Amino acid sequence: MRIIIDARFLSVPGMGITSYIEGLMNGIINSKEYLNDEYIFLVPQGFERQNEHIRFVISNIPVVNMKQHLMMPFYLQRLKPDVYHYPHFDLPFSYKTISIITIHDLKYIKFPELFYERSREKSFIMKTVMKNAIKRSKKVITVSESTKYDIVNILKVPQDKIKVIYEAYDSDFRMLSASHNNANVLKRFGIKQPFILFVGVHRPHKNLCRLLEAFKHIKYKNYSLVIVGRKYRDYNKPFELMEKLAIKDRVKHLDFVTKEVLLHLYNAATVFVFPSLYEGFGIPVLEAMACGTPVITSNVSSLPEVAGNAAMLINPYDVVSITDALNHILGDISLQNKLREEGLEQIKKFSWAKAAMETLKVYKEIKQI
Repeated sequence: MRIIIDARFLSVPGMGITSYIEGLMNGIINSKEYLNDEYIFLVPQGFERQNEHIRFVISNIPVVNMKQHLMMPFYLQRLKPDVYHYPHFDLPFSYKTISIITIHDLKYIKFPELFYERSREKSFIMKTVMKNAIKRSKKVITVSESTKYDIVNILKVPQDKIKVIYEAYDSDFRMLSASHNNANVLKRFGIKQPFILFVGVHRPHKNLCRLLEAFKHIKYKNYSLVIVGRKYRDYNKPFELMEKLAIKDRVKHLDFVTKEVLLHLYNAATVFVFPSLYEGFGIPVLEAMACGTPVITSNVSSLPEVAGNAAMLINPYDVVSITDALNHILGDISLQNKLREEGLEQIKKFSWAKAAMETLKVYKEIKQI
């Protein structure tokens, strides 16, 4: 059986879908289960990796672009796959081979205001494209029970067409020993301990503005807030709010950073805060736990699934809830230690090896449908 996995999204670093593809690719390669079938990964220009049993085929066709809908069907016809796995919701039009799609979340449908212009129209178009892709797919993989619930109830998809396969975290994220020096990384970026850490693109649903308001009112004024993540288009509200709240001197913003730098930041932070209004999964929660960092996160969408009982859950719509959680955890070392230990247990439930094995099983099952 020839299976093609579309990994062209590797051309867009720093996105959740990129982490998904990297994790799935590594899980499949390390599993050795692929030896029974032929696997081809479609990868972007500049991708460098070799494996004697897996083919990596360069594709210059752009993702999330009308060109891919015109070009990909012909491109795939030449490769003649038995199964094609497209890890996003906009499956190329007119493509008729057995297909699987992965839907990571429904944020643009649940929160159309995330679009800046003509939000309702764009959300409607996205919903139409997604429903069309689901109809043409043999199976839909999604990354949490929460997202499955949304797909079933909003898009009216039969439950048995959806398979939940949890994502995981990169095993490079881990607790560093005392011999590792976080101080050099902190000094390079002008960060002083102690600090609170947030990681995420500055999209409105990441809820950075409420976090900034909560940070303004914490009683531990010796703490700074370190924000890691790219600015989202022309969304300037967080930066305007920093000025308004007069906390700019206590907030450090870093754009995209390497995985090595992020590893040191997780390890050096007193607490990681992720007060998102909506997540399909929430990989940063696991990354922080893997580094032994206590976590505060939201009690909505998939985040309680991912965090389990190993994080302090807050109401992300309530600034007081976020403030109280910060004050509680910053002032209680025994609670920090408890959450650290529980987090290291929680992450054992998630691995890319497990995700890969479950995905390979789906490939084989749909070929028999």
